Amino acid sequence: MDDRSKKVVAFKVLDLVKIESERSETVRKIRRRLAITEPQLMMTCDSENIIKCYDVYQNKSLKVMVIEYCNGLTLQEEITEKKRIPEN
Repeated sequence: MDDRSKKVVAFKVLDLVKIESERSETVRKIRRRLAITEPQLMMTCDSENIIKCYDVYQNKSLKVMVIEYCNGLTLQEEITEKKRIPEN
C-alpha cells in the first residue's frame, strides 16, 4: 500500500544493468528509450484503459515504477483464456 495515496500499488522493476549488457546496440538503444518514456507516458495519460504510474525511483542498477494495481488476469492470460481482448 502506498503511504501517500493509501492505494494498493504494484511495482515494475527495470534492470538497467541487464539493459546495458544487451549484445545488440539497437536493442540496447530501444530498451534505454523505453525505460525513459514508459513511465513518462503512464504518468501523463489519463485513461481507465492505461495503468497509471504514480512515482519512479532509480539508482545505478534499477528503475522502480510504482504503478496502479490491477486485480485479475494478466494480458497474456486474458488472450489465452478468451482468445481476444475485450474492447471495453
